Amino acid sequence: MDVSFSSALAPSGSWRQRYKSAMNMIRRALSLRAEKRQQQRQQTTQRNNGHTQSARGVSASTSDLGLNDLKSRVSSLAGSEIASTSRDSVTFPVEAPSVYEDPFVAVTADGWVHVKHYHSFNKHAEFHMEDIHLPHVKKLCRSIRIARIIGIHYAKSDECRDWQKCKTWGISRNDVWWASHLNRTELANQLHSIVVDEGNTLKAGFSVINIDAFFECIQFLGLNGDVPINQGLPSPPIHLMQLPFIDEDNVTDDKASLEVNPDDSLPMDTSTTNSFQTARSPSPEIVVLSSGSLNSR
Repeated sequence: MDVSFSSALAPSGSWRQRYKSAMNMIRRALSLRAEKRQQQRQQTTQRNNGHTQSARGVSASTSDLGLNDLKSRVSSLAGSEIASTSRDSVTFPVEAPSVYEDPFVAVTADGWVHVKHYHSFNKHAEFHMEDIHLPHVKKLCRSIRIARIIGIHYAKSDECRDWQKCKTWGISRNDVWWASHLNRTELANQLHSIVVDEGNTLKAGFSVINIDAFFECIQFLGLNGDVPINQGLPSPPIHLMQLPFIDEDNVTDDKASLEVNPDDSLPMDTSTTNSFQTARSPSPEIVVLSSGSLNSR
């Protein structure tokens, strides 16, 4: 009886031993991980304290300290208490500021002209200002290097009503792609329009609020002095221009004016004039013969 009972307990005892050994291994692994994490925290704290003390010194270089601090923190992000999105651990690219900007165009200090709302139509573009450094604004703009510009055209608002040369948005017949401006071709528009040619197939057309400030900025930022600045919009090719139809009434009047009036002919002698007037007599009883004699019916 005792032998059978001990034999029945043998498998359960071996199962318990295996369970205990597995739990001991898990506890040992977790304890080692906790010790390693604590060591990393201590190293990070010591490193931060060392950087703080060195930053207080007058002889320490601020730029070198920031670079070393950044490298050390980025390399130990797994065990660092500083978030990866904090300003101390992540650097952001520095973009050039705008020296001129309005709702339609921006000129940055690095020598670029950014035409806003170029690839998409925005009917509210002129009513609110959006910074060119915003990602969604820069994504839909056309950027032009000032040093690569080979020609510029400008025009007043009253010259932008020809639909063959100017549009509110899109391509016109003079190979210009116009950025979005809803009121460009209307009478209420008081802004100047500018066309920039950088040698590509399509020129860039856009509106500008202060044309004097715009030209001063691009001339200061590297515009070649030999670049022609023409007044008026570029004309489309002759084979693409839609010529006006000629009025048929005007043609009839012109032909009538070219006909010769017999009363305005050269003067003739008296006999010839009398016979000519007799021939034009409305009387039905008189017939003019070739011999000049008169016979009655």
